[in-house]
Amino acid sequence: MLRKLTEEYEGWRLEVNMDKTQYLVIGREGRDLNINGNVIKNVDEYNYLGCTITSDGRDEKDIMNKVTKGKSIVSQLNSILWNLNIRKDIKRRIYESIIESTVTYGAEVWTITQKLKKRIETVENSYWRRCCRLTLEDRIPYFPRDPIFIHSSHVTISL
Repeated sequence: MLRKLTEEYEGWRLEVNMDKTQYLVIGREGRDLNINGNVIKNVDEYNYLGCTITSDGRDEKDIMNKVTKGKSIVSQLNSILWNLNIRKDIKRRIYESIIESTVTYGAEVWTITQKLKKRIETVENSYWRRCCRLTLEDRIPYFPRDPIFIHSSHVTISL
């Protein structure tokens, strides 16, 4: 197949960079290929359009990468989230446009477990806690998902 692709590209005066070319086999072991003296490396995971595809076909690595990106963005937005002068509806729009879209990118094809779902929810909870000026030390048995419905920016809960 790579030979056919290379021939087709030559017709368009394009060249396949064999040093950068890799391939991934899903569901079984793969080995490096030798085509016309060029070694094509078999890889266990591949990043394609921001999604990590693994040789075992599982989504855990991709989801954890998205969770890490989400946590990083939340920490970068910390000063905005703790700011009382920024309206709640603006913070909600920030969540929907930046955090949610980053963390759930590619989610349509995920096979998700309860454990992975909780990991995703930690990013969401971290965001909303910061919007309400709460830390992890503020123990809350049930944390509402959306601070728009919380009457004040600073929540006080007595147990």
